[in-house]
Amino acid sequence: MDPAETGRLPVGEERSDSLTRRARWKSVAVATAAVVTPMAIGLWSTAYPHVVEAAFDRLTAAVAEYWPLVLLFTAAAGLAGLLPGAALLARARRESAVLKRLEESFSSAVVREDAYLIRTEDVDDRTPGGEPVAGLPLRYLESPADSADVTVFQSGIGLDARDFRPAMQLLQGRHTVALTQLGFDKRDSADPSFRPASLDTSALTFLTGLDLCRRLGGGRPLRTVLFSSAADLLLYAAVHYPDRVRELGMSEAVLLDPNVNRRTTTISRALADSAGRNRVKAMLEVVNSAAEAPEHRQESLLRHYCRYAAVNLDKDLERVVLHATDIARYWDVEGHVKFLDHLGALCDSVPSVRVVLSGDNLDLATDLLRSARRRGLHSTVRAARGSHFEMLDPEYVRALVDSP
Repeated sequence: MDPAETGRLPVGEERSDSLTRRARWKSVAVATAAVVTPMAIGLWSTAYPHVVEAAFDRLTAAVAEYWPLVLLFTAAAGLAGLLPGAALLARARRESAVLKRLEESFSSAVVREDAYLIRTEDVDDRTPGGEPVAGLPLRYLESPADSADVTVFQSGIGLDARDFRPAMQLLQGRHTVALTQLGFDKRDSADPSFRPASLDTSALTFLTGLDLCRRLGGGRPLRTVLFSSAADLLLYAAVHYPDRVRELGMSEAVLLDPNVNRRTTTISRALADSAGRNRVKAMLEVVNSAAEAPEHRQESLLRHYCRYAAVNLDKDLERVVLHATDIARYWDVEGHVKFLDHLGALCDSVPSVRVVLSGDNLDLATDLLRSARRRGLHSTVRAARGSHFEMLDPEYVRALVDSP
């Protein structure tokens, strides 16, 4: 029924009105007491002055007799008032110190973004595919620190330096740099200056990035941690440009799940097969390739492949597909003789080489380790527990870098 018909307010408004009336009566009572009480005291003291004088004399005598207790009580009351303030001050100082440490920690873990414009002499004018790269930005992230060496990261096909930002923030106290392969940053996808690059050009610009890292570190040794096709680029460069690799002065190369043969080029082949298709169909090829993995790995891979597909929707798909096609063709072999040849060339230029394959390739890792030992290579080969993309986990990367 309508309130106007009943003459009553709704329940909520009725309760609110009741509270308002109570507050009003309380205000009136307090104001009345504040006026009446002093008047009553004044009238009483005027009418009975002897009573007031007697009470004052008794109070004075009590203070004179028990002044130590009065002093003690007063001091205790004062101390009781000071203690909370002192406690708050101490707490504020502790919190300030914590904030200062956090600020110092944050400043030491700052990751800045920058870009280097490639010069003609960086690639020795060698662009076999005819793609000009001079003047194009080579984008990277850097977290400077006064460490003994510089740790360099680079990710795989269609990915970029942001994959390693969380790991860089964890690696406080280490000078770290994460490179983005030329043209794989989404900001470059709409730039007509970026043309699909050949495998050779990609390797040369990759070496340019490593040389940039060497200069950023003031000539300190480089430790490279390269994921997937980025590891392929270093293996390719070790065979085709060994002098340039040696000139970099790398102390260690860690290859995270590099391609070994046709078996390991699952994503590259899926992208290569999508050539000429639109973005959605091309990415669906990648997602569907999860079905090629062992059944117990398929669900995990599907989640990672979906994320990978979402990231690459913003990239220069033509460039991504061409690079994937080149990688798939380069490693379209059976066995692992070609890989061991490339690994041997890398061991000739870098004193320490570690190969870490994903958990899906445990049997392949075992075969590679035996073959590498038979060849006398000083590299180590092992398999991780996780799948391909799980090797980008920040905690895993930090443990990998911190381990000898």
